[in-house]
Amino acid sequence: MLLPVIPPTVPNKYLAAKDERQQAVIQGEKTLDFYNCRGCHVIQGQGGAIRDTYPEDQLSMAPPILNGEGAKVQPAWAFQFIRHPVPLRPWLKVRMPTFPLSDDSATSLIRFFAASENQSWPYLYAATPAPTAAQLDEAKKMFDSLQCLKCHSVGEPPPGADLSTMAPNLYLAEQRLRPDWIVKWLTDPQKVSEGTRMPTFWPEGTSPVPQYFGGDSQRQIGALRDLLMHLREALPPPTEGKAQASVSPAHHAKKKRKG
Repeated sequence: MLLPVIPPTVPNKYLAAKDERQQAVIQGEKTLDFYNCRGCHVIQGQGGAIRDTYPEDQLSMAPPILNGEGAKVQPAWAFQFIRHPVPLRPWLKVRMPTFPLSDDSATSLIRFFAASENQSWPYLYAATPAPTAAQLDEAKKMFDSLQCLKCHSVGEPPPGADLSTMAPNLYLAEQRLRPDWIVKWLTDPQKVSEGTRMPTFWPEGTSPVPQYFGGDSQRQIGALRDLLMHLREALPPPTEGKAQASVSPAHHAKKKRKG
């Protein structure tokens, strides 16, 4: 008499249907495939065939690589961007198309990116404590010394700026970026995105501006993160027509009301 074969019991953690993170990845992959997102972007190391049409020295003009995007952006911002894309990098001539995404489809993409990086995905705002007035003042001076506005803008790029050399608008950081990602980015930009034009200011923890925050690289990086997360409060939009070479009050005076 043959005994019935009893299939082995598979632990829940190995079943995709029982693992919320894995389910989010699987569902997101379906949405990525449907809209052919990897036709333009490299996502988790796959895709980006359009990049092969760009010369080696012009790859910065190609659609951005989205590896690690879930650890970089805040879910609420990403949801709005996917539904209604806006230009982030002034030098790019290609533009993200507006797809007819439902809320469910957009959410599946956001959950995919977050789950792929073991990040939280609920639509929560990632706030950081406001720096003290003294900390903010010192951070702004350091910001000036590092010449951050030589490449970046706050608000619209200044008139006559060479957009081909402009980096993303820093006003977007507060709602767009995760604070812990900002720290990783400032610490070693090349490690996060190989080939980026962002310089490494703190190689091996050595500070180029030792006069700020006791020369402590970690304190300096944390101070810049906090400044970026409160930048609109610290640096109001510059007066129309003024250059953005400095963050001094003269360059960031609020517009006077007419009448």
